[in-house]
Amino acid sequence: MRERLAPGGLFCQWLPLHQLDLATLRSIVRTFVTAYPDGWAMLATNSLDTPVVGLVALKDEAASIPI
Repeated sequence: MRERLAPGGLFCQWLPLHQLDLATLRSIVRTFVTAYPDGWAMLATNSLDTPVVGLVALKDEAASIPI
């Protein structure tokens, strides 16, 4: 994915926690952290029944996200 992003590009993958078992979630997060060691996660709880986590990373670690 990193190769496909434009310079300063942003990657985000939403994971529906209510549809993943723990082993699968761990595998996805482990792979993400290997590819993006400076990435981070965001928890979104639009509903307590359907929480999701967003895995977010920048192509260029030194880049910043405009707010």
